[in-house]
Amino acid sequence: MTNSTNVNAIPIAYPSQPYIELPKRLQVHFVAVPKTGQPVGVNLTQNGTDHVLISGMEASSPLQNTPVAPGQLLLAVNGNSCLPSASAATKLIRDTNSPSFLVCDKPQSNSCIHVVTAPFSRQNPGALFASIRGGALVAVSKVFKTGPFADKDIQKGDIVVAVNGVPVASPEDAKKALLKPMAKSSVTVLHVLSMEMLRKAIAGSVTARSGISIEIDVYSKAPYLVFYRRGKRGKRLVSVRHDPETLHLVDQGLVTELPKGSSREIHLVPFIKHFNELLEVALDIFEDDVCETEWRYLTSAARISSDTPALPIPAERTMQRVSSSIPVVQATFVPMEG
Repeated sequence: MTNSTNVNAIPIAYPSQPYIELPKRLQVHFVAVPKTGQPVGVNLTQNGTDHVLISGMEASSPLQNTPVAPGQLLLAVNGNSCLPSASAATKLIRDTNSPSFLVCDKPQSNSCIHVVTAPFSRQNPGALFASIRGGALVAVSKVFKTGPFADKDIQKGDIVVAVNGVPVASPEDAKKALLKPMAKSSVTVLHVLSMEMLRKAIAGSVTARSGISIEIDVYSKAPYLVFYRRGKRGKRLVSVRHDPETLHLVDQGLVTELPKGSSREIHLVPFIKHFNELLEVALDIFEDDVCETEWRYLTSAARISSDTPALPIPAERTMQRVSSSIPVVQATFVPMEG
């Protein structure tokens, strides 16, 4: 641990891979199984708690030479997006003469991108959206308590990348896409960047390198700075939040001076500085990918085809792209003792 008052004292190792990895294809495919009288011939496994994964396909399957492939997420069967388990999905397929599948590529397991499905609702879109970071990204500004996303893994502040496989460049795009059902499907599909997952990943990187963390008290829900000083564990109440526009970690206090040598100057300032550095680099790469995805969708006639080529991985794919303009600290600190 460090006892220096230099805010650059914590050495940060930038990960070799970004925290956010967009799927190479965002398309969502609806496929109806032809009536052949033979089994569908797919193997299903549970992928976490939310989705079913197509883990294998027999050579004789009628789904051969269709957009359905092993490794994809099975989002819905016969328009039913509530698939509690792989066994339930298998039974639903077997009990249907000509089942229909809704599938998409599975996001990388180490990515903060995930797929959210819900029944389509023309009366209640389920969420509102807002532009952030100078219009580069579209964020969820509200999730309705009675809407189709009320019990789904999506919350205020998450970033929406695509709706029903179509990249969204503005809140208006997202709203229109939610109000327009996919052809032959009654399911809405969102590709979402979980800001909670991203923040935990970045905070974990800073903590692993420095031993400093910001933890939420179980009972009061207040944030505490946790650190070690002279071999002893310290804990100080802080007043921090995430700026809704930049997404940076900031403090909402009013005090402009930090006592020299205080735990906040030695520990909290470096933590916020390096958290914001890593966050900014991750979002900078992510914004490039989102922009490229939107541009390719808008300019390519292949967007209406199931054969849309995969996006190339950008040549420069490193977390070392740190801007010197990233602020050390975006606000001041409250002199409160925990």
